Amino acid sequence: MDPMEPVAGISLEAYAELCALMKDTGTDTQRQVAIAAEQGHDRASWEAAKQAWTERMSDPSTAGMVATAFMPLYQAALARSGPAKTATFEEYVQMSAMIQNGVPFETMYAQFAITGADWSQISTAWVDRLTRDQALASSFGDAVAAERAKLET
Repeated sequence: MDPMEPVAGISLEAYAELCALMKDTGTDTQRQVAIAAEQGHDRASWEAAKQAWTERMSDPSTAGMVATAFMPLYQAALARSGPAKTATFEEYVQMSAMIQNGVPFETMYAQFAITGADWSQISTAWVDRLTRDQALASSFGDAVAAERAKLET
């Protein structure tokens, strides 16, 4: 099986678009089904695609290929849905320290009033900046270490 093969008529590109449209639905499966229907996909097709694409991005044998292809598609779809969510350097340091210390994502999301889609946009933007600016990356590493120490006390 080709891990990039569409599932129930939903390609990876279409799945990324659907995920972006559903970015604010949380766990509301009824809203997700309604959005999928608005885009021409019935419940069974949406649920099959969601399960299969999630599995492909989780399976070590296909995750690299599928997730690497998915993320730019998803980021582009999010960008078309409105302005990207941003965070200050200090906020990103705090968010990163929380995650590195094992704080559940949902707890971090609640503290900063963001969603998983927001985190994806914030993290992608900061990773891009940090990989292009070694001095900033060094400052970031030091700041995260200091913040992690605060969280551990």
